[in-house]
Amino acid sequence: MRIAVNTRFLIKGQLEGIGRYTHEICKRMVENHPEDEFHFFFDRAFDESFLYGPNVKGHVLLPPARHPYLWKIWYEWAVRRKLRKIKADVFYSPDGYLSLKAETPTVLVIHDLAFKHFPEHLSKQIAKYYNQNTPKFASIADKIITVSNASKNDIMNSYGIHEDKIDIVYNGVSPDQFLASFDKKKLREKYAFIAPFFLYLGAIHPRKNVVRILKAFEKFKSETNSNHKLIIAGRKAWKSKEFENTLQSMQYESDVKLLGFIPDDMLKELMAIATALVYVSLFEGFGVPIILALAHKTPVICSNRSSMPEAAGGFAKEVHPESIEEIAAAMKYYTSPNNELKDYGAIDTHLATFNWDLSAEQTYHILSSYSH
Repeated sequence: MRIAVNTRFLIKGQLEGIGRYTHEICKRMVENHPEDEFHFFFDRAFDESFLYGPNVKGHVLLPPARHPYLWKIWYEWAVRRKLRKIKADVFYSPDGYLSLKAETPTVLVIHDLAFKHFPEHLSKQIAKYYNQNTPKFASIADKIITVSNASKNDIMNSYGIHEDKIDIVYNGVSPDQFLASFDKKKLREKYAFIAPFFLYLGAIHPRKNVVRILKAFEKFKSETNSNHKLIIAGRKAWKSKEFENTLQSMQYESDVKLLGFIPDDMLKELMAIATALVYVSLFEGFGVPIILALAHKTPVICSNRSSMPEAAGGFAKEVHPESIEEIAAAMKYYTSPNNELKDYGAIDTHLATFNWDLSAEQTYHILSSYSH
């Protein structure tokens, strides 16, 4: 079988969101199915480590597709031509885009429709592109994969797609993403200069609701006089000016630590000893940091919207994301004595659902149905 894959988000040292999803799924499919031929489509020079086996061939298709106008050229010209040239049996596209004119059967991953619900969080040009084209992509795709029941229902209701056309393939937790065993005391000593702390993991932009996390932390500090810090681990994305202004106006600005994008080894250690993960996005297709925290048996404060309760499985303190008071109260809850996660066996049972090995085989099963 000849499987073509859109791998333009496989960027060395920057595996976030779609890039991580693509990496975990494709690595396993390549290794588990050496009998098949994989063709990876990049839009710029790529790192050889992303060619996961001798049965993979990497192709650089130009132009680099990082802008709406160039997206259209890349998919409708470069991708379509290459699919025809290599005679692919199926095209797997994990980033939500496809070629409207390609004749190759396409399996499309739509992670969420955040752009539809919060277009103001994007530039007008990008929001227009998504809202004009995603309904077309969803309609023309031979099969749609999404990452949660919440996203599946949203796609069905928004675009009138029949439920049989959409399969759920969850995000997972891989062994290299969490510490299987660790000494909390030693880790706390290592990070004594910032401990104890709450942790936010993710990019900084309006949909992630980081401004309200800052305001809730300020309220928590003023009401408790706690020595807790707030660690924000993630890059500044778009529209971060309100975040910067809010931070500069805070009484407790010095207790907020901006680490930017951090390496996996450091992330795992911080996740293991955080008082709680604070992840209160206005909207998420899934919410990977939630299951990463639970894998470390770290308490979670998450939004009660979209897919986040599904990811948390009842093992989080759920809050209304627009309520600074509720977020601050949850912070107080987890700094009170004895309010730690305890039901480890039930958590492990819940996390078994989110398994990259299972997700990769589910994806391969879908792709293999297009084998000639």
